[in-house]
Amino acid sequence: MKKKNFTKFEIVCYVVAALLAIAAVYMLVENIAYMNEYLAAYGMTFTALGSQAIQSMVTAFVPYFAYAFLALAAGRIYHAVATPKCECVCEEEAEEILELEAPVEALEAPAEEAEEVAVVLAETPASVVAEEAEETTEENEEK
Repeated sequence: MKKKNFTKFEIVCYVVAALLAIAAVYMLVENIAYMNEYLAAYGMTFTALGSQAIQSMVTAFVPYFAYAFLALAAGRIYHAVATPKCECVCEEEAEEILELEAPVEALEAPAEEAEEVAVVLAETPASVVAEEAEETTEENEEK
């Protein structure tokens, strides 16, 4: 079984996400309890409030849930992109990794001859002008 190594930042992200998720559920439960008391006090039904009841629950629940999701995502993303720590590979595992088998056709196939490519270096006009200027100054100094 592979051991997962979490950094301090990841653990903090996960703990914050859990706390925010608990707060989101608490806010939703308390909002529903408040709505039930309100409806019972005025003798109304949930459908009588309509969108106000839903808006009140969404307003209480969604911000905490969104922050919990973002904290969880931050921890997961950090875990995915964090530089992995060096792991010691046992000699047996290293030998298994190094054992590669090539297909027989690839070993028996003749190697294709590579075509020779001629490389031509082009001089830019600026370099030509600079070389000519250097040659003329060297000739003037020799005289």
